[in-house]
Amino acid sequence: TGLSTGLITGLSTELSTGLSTGLSTGPMFSLVPYGVKGAGLVAQRNIEAGTLLVSEPPALKVALINGDLSCGAGRDVSRQFSSMSQEERKVLTKLANNYDDENEVLGIFKTNAMIISPTESALFPLVCRANHCCVPNCNYIFNTQRGHQQLYCSRNIAVGEELTVSYLPDNIIGGVEERRKFIMENHNFLCMCECCSLKPGNVLKKDEHSRQIAVRRIDEINIMAKKIPLDLGDSKLKAKYKYLCLNLLSQLQKMSIHSTSIYLVKACIFSIYVLMDEVDMAVVFAIDLYKMSKILTGPDSEDSKTWLSTAENLRNYFKDRDNLIETVKTWSLVI
Repeated sequence: TGLSTGLITGLSTELSTGLSTGLSTGPMFSLVPYGVKGAGLVAQRNIEAGTLLVSEPPALKVALINGDLSCGAGRDVSRQFSSMSQEERKVLTKLANNYDDENEVLGIFKTNAMIISPTESALFPLVCRANHCCVPNCNYIFNTQRGHQQLYCSRNIAVGEELTVSYLPDNIIGGVEERRKFIMENHNFLCMCECCSLKPGNVLKKDEHSRQIAVRRIDEINIMAKKIPLDLGDSKLKAKYKYLCLNLLSQLQKMSIHSTSIYLVKACIFSIYVLMDEVDMAVVFAIDLYKMSKILTGPDSEDSKTWLSTAENLRNYFKDRDNLIETVKTWSLVI
């Protein structure tokens, strides 16, 4: 797949279109007017899960202090904005601004920026055009080696579908009220995605009920996780944790939910199998997590490489028990 190398290389400032691949003669997506959302990215052809849609460098970057923008954020974005070309500025000023801030550029940054590390937040003018959905069909990840934000299809996407991402943390899977509360408090808009806009009826009732059960299970698992010793060997507590996680996984796989939430639960199941000395099942989940990671983050991401190496070498790691015992002490079983 071709990669963008400039601010939005190969894309018109009036109508951004997705990058073509060597296997297709047209763009993968286009930026089009999209109702109350203003604009959205829409697939121009069928796209397979795991396809890299965008690889984009940051247009603006700001330091974070304890997870919040630094006091000099307004000055920083204004300085960076002033050094841009007229065309680059035009691209930025067309982005949404959900804040009544005297500094328009800072308002745009706060509305559209993404956290790329514990100490940095950045704005990617094309990737941020992917609107939020509580059950999205795309996933974004920051490629530290390239310094790019990358957007991948997390499932097969049909022509005409909007490309969406989730602004929710992977462990927030509650009902409409909880999700909307988080989005409003952190992104300053009311979520009207398909999942949050279900009409009263059996479908909404079933979804809300399933999510309530899942939330209770996660709470129970996380309370238990803090009591489990991070060492090797079986125990009743570990066996119960594994049982609860497997039940949660089975439930989530039957729900309409973001695949990264399932990925998170599978990672915890892998960890408990290692702690219980069940190497064969740990390898099974490592392979599964590698396959998921390839789709969500690309085959060359740090996560994918780590899971592949783990799947291939885990049996050898178990032979060096002293080193493995020290390694697992750093793990967390909290979802």
